[in-house]
Amino acid sequence: MDIRSLLVRTHLYGLALKARGLQNVALGKLLSMKDNIRTIGNPGLRALHRRLRAHLARQNRDWPHFKYASGYFYQSLDAIRVSGFRPTDRRFAAYELDRFLALDDEVLDVGANAGFLSLLMARHVRRVDAVDWNPYQVAIGQEVADYLGVSNITFIAVEFQDLAPTKHYDVIASFANHTTVDGGMTENRLRSYFERLWGMLKDRGILLFESHPWDVRDPRFQHTIEGVADLFATIETRRFAGGQTGRGQRLFYAFRKK
Repeated sequence: MDIRSLLVRTHLYGLALKARGLQNVALGKLLSMKDNIRTIGNPGLRALHRRLRAHLARQNRDWPHFKYASGYFYQSLDAIRVSGFRPTDRRFAAYELDRFLALDDEVLDVGANAGFLSLLMARHVRRVDAVDWNPYQVAIGQEVADYLGVSNITFIAVEFQDLAPTKHYDVIASFANHTTVDGGMTENRLRSYFERLWGMLKDRGILLFESHPWDVRDPRFQHTIEGVADLFATIETRRFAGGQTGRGQRLFYAFRKK
């Protein structure tokens, strides 16, 4: 069986797993198999995957908090053939993030996970600071940046509450990080979360904000968004189906600091 046939069969099996509602751990194992197939014939990429899986293994053994994607990769990245649970390249394109980025911008990505979206943004700006409290995901991001030769990105392992930046940013990205299942953020801090982001932005800076799926129909979330009109002017609001951004419907907002 050739590689293309293997990939098609693996993809169809993945659809079957989803349809049967099997646990994320099973899907993660399937996608890991798919990644192995996609890297056949590329020794450098296979070596990178071994290093990344070693970071995941250490995370799964030692990290006491929730593991996204059941210990597999939460984010995908086409450049290194990682399938991931959420499609990074597709999200970047769907949200048209390049429209909000300029070559001289300094960007902060809050709750960056492995920083794969940060790496895509780094192509369009002067500098990206990618922040996540999980040191194993940060190590994965740095490993991939080194492999791809991306030098205008800094990965920082710190809780957002403890982050003390020494500069203000042109753009801040907050993609489904305002409340998190790993305990890093909680819902009753949402207003103060927006206030903190406001304080980290330059005058008329841009906040790129992605909701969780459950926010879409939550009137409390909508009330909070309406309640930050004193901090931000809304540039645009769009709704996306799960097939476009992965894992349920999402709301995407672009705000400008007042």
